[in-house]
Amino acid sequence: DDPFDNVRLDVSNLPVFISLAFFDRSFVTDPTQAEEAASSCKYSVAANRNGVVTNSVLGGSGGIPPQIFFEMLATAKEAAEVSLKSLK
Repeated sequence: DDPFDNVRLDVSNLPVFISLAFFDRSFVTDPTQAEEAASSCKYSVAANRNGVVTNSVLGGSGGIPPQIFFEMLATAKEAAEVSLKSLK
């Protein structure tokens, strides 16, 4: 078997997970472990380079007000697009 005889997989539409941590009235994107531990809620969003959300997970003991939740979702989608476009 020739190790250089291979097929390149098309991963151009695979999603990335973007994590956000929510605090009282604000949130941070890509939180550190300390920020996650101090947050009341963590929200992770998987989106592809076109901004299509393929999965999301909400965790923690707190809740997120609807207006901030949608702001967090938009931020995660934008961060995913930027991250994936930089991988070209």
